[in-house]
Amino acid sequence: MKTDTLFHELFRQWPAVVLDLAGLDPGRAAHYRFRSEELKQAAFRIDGVLAPIEDGDDPHVFIEVQFQPDDTLYRRLFAEIFLYLQRLAHPRGYANLLNLPEVRRVDLGVLSGQDSETPGWDLLRLIVDDTDVALARAAGMRSFSRGDRGAHQRRIASKTKPVL
Repeated sequence: MKTDTLFHELFRQWPAVVLDLAGLDPGRAAHYRFRSEELKQAAFRIDGVLAPIEDGDDPHVFIEVQFQPDDTLYRRLFAEIFLYLQRLAHPRGYANLLNLPEVRRVDLGVLSGQDSETPGWDLLRLIVDDTDVALARAAGMRSFSRGDRGAHQRRIASKTKPVL
């Protein structure tokens, strides 16, 4: 699915977005590494797992991007998560960007009206904005990145074209 690649790249480069959406502290992003996980036993594939780098209390954050109707989504997602957790030597807390951290649901449709300082947030908003709003936002992101804001802003702005 086209959106999987986009979200994979976004969450890999800016894990703070995942933490912010999951209601966790985006300032803890340096404590995580994003990767795609395949559970070979059952051939399930989790779209993304933001896994803590060090031992501690930080939870694993599971990411599932689903834009198509899927009657088995919740059954499959729970199976994937619990198989993954079962493999861990030292299980810890977890959150799910789609439907959990003991229940938090993120509706991308409401992002258009929300602001956040978390890098990458505006890229998510481009996906759900009306075309005119998205084009104006993307133009603003590109012009902002041309200033002396640094490589980080240029990386964000470079993602606007694939999103649009």
